[in-house]
Amino acid sequence: MHLKSILNRVEPLKSFVYKEQRLVEVAGQQPFLEVDIEPRANGRPFCSGCGKKVCAHHNQS
Repeated sequence: MHLKSILNRVEPLKSFVYKEQRLVEVAGQQPFLEVDIEPRANGRPFCSGCGKKVCAHHNQS
């Protein structure tokens, strides 16, 4: 099973898609996964204040 498939199953992100994944190894540290995510092309933005889906020109009051 591909890592992207596992991520979508374990940690689904409806508004984002998983892009590149890599295993990072730094001397003296445990290896860790680094995953790039991007907003879905067809997704609607949501307000960071109230969490509701909004139009692109939403202004917080």
